[in-house]
Amino acid sequence: MGSQNLANELLTVTDVHFSIGPKKILDGIRFSLPSGVLVGILGPNGSGKTTLLRLLCRYWRPQRGSLVYRGRDYRHYTLQELSQFLSYIPQNIPEGLPMSVEDFLLLGLDPTIRQRTLRTTDWERFEQLLGQFELGEIRHRRVGDLSAGEARRV
Repeated sequence: MGSQNLANELLTVTDVHFSIGPKKILDGIRFSLPSGVLVGILGPNGSGKTTLLRLLCRYWRPQRGSLVYRGRDYRHYTLQELSQFLSYIPQNIPEGLPMSVEDFLLLGLDPTIRQRTLRTTDWERFEQLLGQFELGEIRHRRVGDLSAGEARRV
């Protein structure tokens, strides 16, 4: 891979291994993603999709291998720096979460939201996403008060 290619890589995962006890969850996975692509992670239950996301967000650390964001080892980023280009919302929202749908979704847009004021372009992007996923009418409801179907949409 030439230096020009490295400059365009958002993420490079090389020989990543992760196990919980004797169960191998990720066994030497490798891939790279260029900047500006939208990616979906597909696979059967238990295949390691959520584990991979947790590793990418530094919830867990791989037992072997490397994760490189924008040409820099992910361990060398502060969590605040990572939050500028990476966020993760778990598939199951905790019951009784005392947060509005709007606040919860804004965390996905920018996890440092409580530390600064959103720019007009951030709000425009957020409003567009609310419309796209038809969430405008529930934006002010508490996440913990949503029905199961509504929570899946969030």
